[in-house]
Amino acid sequence: MKTLLSTILILIGMFSNAQIPKKEGNIKISPKSSLTITGDTNINSFTCVFNPNLLPSELNIIYKQTADNEFLLKNTKLILASDGFDCGSRAINKDFLSLIKAKQFPTIEIEVRQLKNLKVNNAEAILEITIAGISKTFKTLIHFNESDNNYKGSLELNINDFELSPPSKMFGLIKVKKDIDIDFNLYLDIP
Repeated sequence: MKTLLSTILILIGMFSNAQIPKKEGNIKISPKSSLTITGDTNINSFTCVFNPNLLPSELNIIYKQTADNEFLLKNTKLILASDGFDCGSRAINKDFLSLIKAKQFPTIEIEVRQLKNLKVNNAEAILEITIAGISKTFKTLIHFNESDNNYKGSLELNINDFELSPPSKMFGLIKVKKDIDIDFNLYLDIP
């Protein structure tokens, strides 16, 4: 999930720097990038951080720019190891991996399908996220700063959309809420 946001940010940066439309481009993802998933239970909250060293170091994408400043994209799929998230403790890690069905589906896939520049330093991305074998399409806003190649955004997901059942603890007294937030803060090297 975190890499999904990274990919979106990378693509936005590449297109915002382009004076002449390109057909293909390479984008490097810095290990100082971060991707987190945050959720709540009925008594507390949790944050799971994706290991940035597990992000792909480079993406080679293909795109086409339309007349209305949209970019249609191919080869943007990020495949993330489900066990690349650290939630702060062994017990929470185990619950998180159980929630996303990591044994059956060891990867999470994020693919950016389309980007549209809205105004200076902002773009809308359409992406497809696959968790536990279920794919869903989402729109999200990305904010970018070209001077430091930083791309940020957030996306709220409902785990029920992916047919995930939140774990409960202590005989149902502690329950995970259905909405989770994916926050990304990416640093991209765009030639």
